Formats: sequence, C-alpha cells, structure tokens
Amino acid sequence: MYYESDSYTQEQLNGVKDRLIAAQEKVTKADASEEKAQLDKLIEQAEALESDIFTEESWTPVETALTEAKAINGGLKSEYNAVIEKLNTALKGLVGIELPTVPAGKPFAKVYKKGRTATVINTTADKDMAKATKIRVTFDCAEDVSYNPNASIEIKAMVGGIESYKKFIGKDSSYQNGETWTEELTLTEAINEGDSVELSAFTYAWDNAKDYVYGITKVEFLNIGGSVVKSYNDQIVAVAELKTAIEKAEAIDTTPYTAESVAELTKAIEAAKALTDESTADELNSAINAINTAIKNLKEPDPTKPEPTKPNPTKQEPSKPTEKPTAKPTTASTKATRSSEAVAKDKKAATKVMKQAKIKKLTTKSKSKKKITVSWKKVKKAKGYQVEVSAKKNFKKPVFKKFTAKAKLNIKNSKIKSGKKYYVRVRAYATYKDKNNVTKKVYSKWIKKIRKVKVK
Repeated sequence: MYYESDSYTQEQLNGVKDRLIAAQEKVTKADASEEKAQLDKLIEQAEALESDIFTEESWTPVETALTEAKAINGGLKSEYNAVIEKLNTALKGLVGIELPTVPAGKPFAKVYKKGRTATVINTTADKDMAKATKIRVTFDCAEDVSYNPNASIEIKAMVGGIESYKKFIGKDSSYQNGETWTEELTLTEAINEGDSVELSAFTYAWDNAKDYVYGITKVEFLNIGGSVVKSYNDQIVAVAELKTAIEKAEAIDTTPYTAESVAELTKAIEAAKALTDESTADELNSAINAINTAIKNLKEPDPTKPEPTKPNPTKQEPSKPTEKPTAKPTTASTKATRSSEAVAKDKKAATKVMKQAKIKKLTTKSKSKKKITVSWKKVKKAKGYQVEVSAKKNFKKPVFKKFTAKAKLNIKNSKIKSGKKYYVRVRAYATYKDKNNVTKKVYSKWIKKIRKVKVK
C-alpha cells in the first residue's frame, strides 16, 4: 500500500512506520532463539579457554569477537548470525604457543594382527592433560609390513567414559620400517582433570605379519590451538612403570623368604631408586626387569626335617601287655605340609583375583574431632583391605595403617590432628595357604584416585 503525504498527517505516517518496525522486529526476534542458543554455547566455549596458551596475535580477534557477542541483547537474527560467524572464524584461527616436546623413541606399545587390542595409555588426566581436544599418535612399521592404502589402523580413546574413535587408512608403500608417520584423533569432548583416559589401537591388516604390525613410538595430547600439552615416549612410560615396579616390590612381605633371595630383591630396588627421570629407557627397563626377576626368584627355606630316633641295642625294655595304639595329638612338629602344586594353584587364583580388583567409590569424611570415616565399595572375592592415611601425597611416612575385613572404617588415632589435611588410600587383598599352611596375602594395586580430607 502507498501512503500519499497529502492524505495523511506526518504523525499518522510516523505511527504506521513505528508499528511496521515493531511487528518486523517481533517476528525476527522470535526466529532468533535458535541462533541465540548457538551463540551462548560458543561464548561458553571461548570463555573456557586460557589465553596464555595461544599466541597474542591469534587471541586478540577472539577477545574482540567475544566482547561483541556478549554485547548483543535481544538482537535480530542477522546480528546473531554475523557475530557467530566472526567468533567461529576467530576460534578456528587460534594458534597455540609452541611448548617443549619429546622425541619419538622405540615402540613402547605394539599393535598385533587380527584385531588384537593394544592398550597404549591408561592413566588419570592431570592438570597438564586437561583441556586437550586431540591425540596425536606416532607409529612405525614392523620390518615386514608397510602403511599402504590397503592397510589401516583403528584408534579409540575412552575419556571419562566417553568414546572417540576413527579408522585411519594407510598412505603409500614408502611408509615402512624406520619411516614414522602420525595420525590425529579428535576427541568427542575435551579432557578434564581427573578424567580416566584410556587409549587403544588395533588393526586387521597384514595377517601374514611375522610378529607385530605397528609400533607406537610417541603419543601427544594437543589443545584447541594445536599445542602439545602432554607427551609420552618409551622413556616417559618406563619412568612410570619403574615407579610401579618399586611400589610392588616394597609391598611384598619378605618374612617367609630366604635372606639371600631377599637381599637380591633389596639390591634391585636400591639400584632402581638410584636412577632418575633423565635415565634412558634402556636403563629404566633393565631396572624393571631386575626387580621382576628378583621377585620371581624369592625362595622359601626348606622345611627342617626332625632327626630320626636311633634305637639303643644294649638297653632292654621290660615286656608289657599288648595295648591298643592310641592316636598321637598333632603338634607343630608333626603338622602336615601342602604340596607345591596346591600352593601354586591357590596363589595363582589369588593373584588373578587381585589383578582384576579395583577399589571404587572411595569416600572420606570427618564429622568429629580427630576422626576420619572411610568407606568404599566391597571388592568381589577379596578377603580384606589395607587402609593408609598420610599427611603427604606420596605416602612415604603414613600416620595410620590398618587391615580390615569390612568396607568401612572409623579412624581415630593420636597422630591425626584436628584442622590438618590428610590423604587416604585403600587396596584389597586375597589370601592363600603356603606349604606350611601359613596364610599369605596377595594385594591389588592401590586406588588411583586417592582422597583428601580435612579433619575437624
């Protein structure tokens, strides 16, 4: 409709104009609800980033776009779309600051044929790993295979229970032994500190391979800007494995074993502790093997056999009437021993149970002075648990140790002080009888997520 100025007053025309603009804005704003939600999510993502991990040149456009995005309040659909595009472009242009990285070493995990899953990394995310959005894996081929277009490798990551997966197709036949390459897995969600992180790989390529197919030589965790925030190679993995081996060895009750075999284990532990985080992977792995060999070679002393009584040929006993034989009471010296096969069978069963055992749902509370209540989920087939409380996270000098058969413990100890923070850890144990029918313990690993509690 056309309005002629000589038929209507200016006030009337202005009123029509205002009503048309208001109606248009009402329709347009109603349609912008989806764009607003999209922008809110994008703002949340941008605000979660830490500016100090990106170059100043790439972060400035994000800061500008973020300010504009937060300034929109009840805007038009076109305004939302424009600022969404600007913020998205700025985020995609982020460049991470180059951080120190580690070289690829020898394979620390091997991927075998016929779909056998290789666990590459199994850990809990620390502060360094948090905010990683990608995992870059460096591979090498075995001597008799190549990473060609007919080959593939599949990589899966479980982060806090959320799966990320991709199948990667080979490049060309030039990727052979000694020629490494990388593949990047984009995670479904960014890693948070405390998340469980398990990285695995498998392949159905090269069924005729002599041994393994691909060797993994390095794993890197990358943030949104592409910077490496956490790295693993053979040396770093060996450092962690040696620490675990030392803890396992020091937890063994050496009382039943010979002094000579215990001395060899002590020697292996001391040699391992003399190494540092700068030691080579070969040195670290050698120390791990020495500890494992010493544990395997722990020996129990041979049982002492009683001397047989020699008859006195010159002494004659007076004749006695025939009596019915009476059963002799069992004493410590006549106690029956178990066969080595039975001991080995029971020990193997107990060890298997403890390898699979995991302490879950560990909680710590302090509702009264100098008292800590600890509880956890009962472990199937466990005979009991060991609980430790320490003022230090490394548990070098625990202030409290106790064995319990229950999955809950109320701790009150003179060494536990009010107002102080303490760390608590728990592990399970199973039992078996040795050849002398003495009960022995086999332990699970300590819980990975130790708990911190402040005592009232």
